[in-house]
Amino acid sequence: TADDDAEDEAPAGGATLWTAIDEACARLRPLHWEVAFPEVFVERGGFDLVVGNPPWIQLVWNEQQLLAEFERRLALDRASATDAARSRSGLAARSGFTREYVREAGQNQGLQAFFASPSNYPSLVGLKVNLYKCFLVRALEKSSHAGVIGMLHQDGMFDEPRGGPLREIVYPRLRWIFRFKNEFQLFADVHNLCPYVVTIHGARRAPVRFGCIANLYHPETIDQSLAHDGAGAVPGIKSDAGRFETRGHRARTIYVGDRELSLFATLFDRPGTTALRTRLPGIHSVEALTALGKIGAHPTRLSDLGDAVYGTDMWKETDAQKDGTIARRTATPRLPGDLVLAGPHFFVANPLSKSPRNPCRHNKDYDTVDLEACANDYLPASNYVPACDRQTYIRRMPVFGSRPVAEYFRHVHREMLATTNERTLIPALIPPGVAHVHSVASLAFSSRVELATWSAFVSSIVIDFVVRSRGSGHLHPPEMRQLPRATGTGSGALAARALRLNCLTTHYADLWHEVWPQVASAPGWSLSDPRLSPWPAPDTRWHRHAPLRNAFERRMALVEIDALAALELGLTIDELCTIYRTQFPVLREYEKTTHFDKNGRIAFTTNRGLSGVGLDRKDFELWQACLSAGKKPPKDLDTMGLEPPFEVRDREEDMRAAYAFFAGRLG
Repeated sequence: TADDDAEDEAPAGGATLWTAIDEACARLRPLHWEVAFPEVFVERGGFDLVVGNPPWIQLVWNEQQLLAEFERRLALDRASATDAARSRSGLAARSGFTREYVREAGQNQGLQAFFASPSNYPSLVGLKVNLYKCFLVRALEKSSHAGVIGMLHQDGMFDEPRGGPLREIVYPRLRWIFRFKNEFQLFADVHNLCPYVVTIHGARRAPVRFGCIANLYHPETIDQSLAHDGAGAVPGIKSDAGRFETRGHRARTIYVGDRELSLFATLFDRPGTTALRTRLPGIHSVEALTALGKIGAHPTRLSDLGDAVYGTDMWKETDAQKDGTIARRTATPRLPGDLVLAGPHFFVANPLSKSPRNPCRHNKDYDTVDLEACANDYLPASNYVPACDRQTYIRRMPVFGSRPVAEYFRHVHREMLATTNERTLIPALIPPGVAHVHSVASLAFSSRVELATWSAFVSSIVIDFVVRSRGSGHLHPPEMRQLPRATGTGSGALAARALRLNCLTTHYADLWHEVWPQVASAPGWSLSDPRLSPWPAPDTRWHRHAPLRNAFERRMALVEIDALAALELGLTIDELCTIYRTQFPVLREYEKTTHFDKNGRIAFTTNRGLSGVGLDRKDFELWQACLSAGKKPPKDLDTMGLEPPFEVRDREEDMRAAYAFFAGRLG
């Protein structure tokens, strides 16, 4: 009508709402599926086939990138976000800058609001907005009852802690998931460590059942696995030659149903998580799934200790610097209370692995600590120091049992996980006084015996395998509570090895004096070898040679911990060796190249975490050639006090011997 037309006319002063909407539609070009394809939805109820490679784009406000478009020097100089932000006021005077800035910010905020709206994407509420998730949700909505959907996308939705609602709608329709790593650069513009998946979905069905193949590097492995007859050993992640494995095997195909999802919920999620909302771990083979089943059935968890365990991430680096709690400065502390620990400081059951150089700019600026040479009261350097007076510093600490948490001996582990490195779970023990930044997580225990037992147990490759299977890049204290807890006949032997591996200085003497008399009667070495130091008597006070210092005996103690953990969890020795062979390719590679001398020191290794330890390859091979020819090494060759012969140990053989020894001694 004429009146209606009048209402739509723009007032003389400017554009109407409708004009703004028309402009937005012309720019954004929205698509309404049911309007664009009415015959598909009216006649078939949706699409029969949906195939896509949706964009892997996380919607975040990137001011730095926008500013660099106006000032190219920011990109060329690789300016930090802070430096780029400082240039904002200067750029504001340029023509068109303010309008473009406001338009980009408004569009970004509008997109985030749209995708985060419960009315638009209810299953994505609380998640970081990544467009591939939106595409997958739309594909599920727009397919017919019998439709098939094939998508190639990122892996994050299957391990995000808050991704339960999305997984709840995905699992009932999932048929296959193939989980890839980009080591062969099949996607040249994607980082080699970036995982991705191919998922196939069909009609919703109950009970849930879908196939899964993980640790894929090439699609040919899928075809080979589905056609395989099941004969022979299951290939690991890497071949014996150190190359990423592409051979298929029938046991590589895992079929996941309600029972398996319930197992994953028990192992990897908070108590009360339903099967349909649980995270999906990357399981390498049927044998690995069987092992996880046994671990999941273990009757005790760390959470059983309740309030007798307290976890914290302590100082958050940015906040603690802003409020003056700590300051960034590399220095060597006089007392444990001056030490602020970071992840590179420690490794598995070794609290004194590395010490930072000065200046320390990145994680390569660390030196390996020589445990045989360091002083009895040694403390490593630290990149942070307390910045306030002692009373204020202690008052700001988290409290456990009415005492500052730093008054306890504690378990620590690296909060950030690397699932493709030598080890994923990196735990150690630290003495009272020591603090840490939030890249480290810690647990304080009311019982020191429980602390020592737990520390050894989680130092095993068995528990590492559980954590690695989660596929997550982080491990916070609440998630540690879900892990199994050792309470069997091998608990004392575990605790004894934790003490001998961790109590390297006088700062651990109190822990040793309280716990060692209670666990010293547990079985000692499973191997007879002159490179292994005598097992201390129950009344032994802490002294320099009570802990393990040479590399050979420290390795042997960790091998024995692996065997003890397997026995605790009811795993067979073949299952333990399968876990080692298929899940820890980097550790296997290092084991095959590490040579020990007559006294248990490392003569040569390719272990990148032991930079500066042993001879370099050229000198070692020269010495080996001289030994083979019955000659002495050249006079100009620095032999570093090493004594031949040199030996490479077989870890599987040592684990089998230790497993048989403890099975016989502990029943």
